[in-house]
Amino acid sequence: MFLSAKRRLIAATIQFFDLFSGIGGFREGLRRAGNFVCVGHCEVDTYADKNYRLLFDTEGEWYCNDARTIEPERMPDFDLLCAGFPCQAFSIAGKREG
Repeated sequence: MFLSAKRRLIAATIQFFDLFSGIGGFREGLRRAGNFVCVGHCEVDTYADKNYRLLFDTEGEWYCNDARTIEPERMPDFDLLCAGFPCQAFSIAGKREG
């Protein structure tokens, strides 16, 4: 009985929200891992968001462009919150002043 329940849990799909999504590093990793479904993302940088949308099918997902304005009660249900570390401090696209 326990083993059967454990197998169902392992095979379950995990819904995640991609906060500070950038161009989708977390999302791509979870896509490759399998059994993960993105229910929405948040990204303030318009160029990063444009690339994110080119790389991933975001149709029907919840979106917010500024994490400071998120109203938690309006967000979709999710099991896992992913939040990207700001790469501007390390990226040649940033100022490297982090």
